[in-house]
Amino acid sequence: LPGVPYEMKDIFISEIKPILKIKNPQTPFYSKTIHTFGIAESRIAELLADISVPAEVNLAFLPQTGRVDVRVYGHHPDKSESLVNLIISRLENFVWGTDEENIAAILHQLLIKKGLTLSFAESCTGGLVQKLLTDIPGSSAYLKGGMVAYSNEIKNRILGIDNEILNKNGAVSEIVAIEMAKKTRQLFKTDIAGAISGVAGPDGGTPDKPVGTVHLAIDYRGKITHIKTFLIGDRSIIRQKAAEKLLYMIHEILLSS
Repeated sequence: LPGVPYEMKDIFISEIKPILKIKNPQTPFYSKTIHTFGIAESRIAELLADISVPAEVNLAFLPQTGRVDVRVYGHHPDKSESLVNLIISRLENFVWGTDEENIAAILHQLLIKKGLTLSFAESCTGGLVQKLLTDIPGSSAYLKGGMVAYSNEIKNRILGIDNEILNKNGAVSEIVAIEMAKKTRQLFKTDIAGAISGVAGPDGGTPDKPVGTVHLAIDYRGKITHIKTFLIGDRSIIRQKAAEKLLYMIHEILLSS
């Protein structure tokens, strides 16, 4: 087939797929991907260890960037669906979506449903959190704005974080991430504000704050949540994991509120 992707796809759909269907009679096939977050693949395996996978059904663990997917597939839809329901019941607290759903889209729906507003201050992620949300049409209903507070000067001059706090603790610290969230919520007058400050690498790490150290903070109507995490990967992967982790955190907070 031609190497240009859009030509190849069009030819496959319009010409080749019909031929394949004629020459290969279809049998029922089921596939469902369960998205989890905040749980390791090994722990998922432990929780599902006593589950018997029926004949004609397959189970696969698919580690992704910052999360683990569990896929059930096979030629027996009823048995496959039953297994999916059982797995979701076992992993209930860690499941946030299925198939083509992504965390930004899930959070998008939740924020609109609850009528809440959102703002961000990002350092190492450089606006990636806001990009994930603004990729979705209609995000203006809740996302009021945000900023990339990359330097200490901007953290001080725009957000109003005291230079003494910045100099004493460093930008990548719990207190600075919390101050970023608090000041951002005040500045943008939103229900929720999220903040990220970290070391994405490949340089800039220290023995106390190695590459992959990230502080995430959320101010939800005055209630503060903070997490310090260590992320593995190159610069791009660390930034992606950090951005998605902040969205997962907000999603979890809203579900429990």
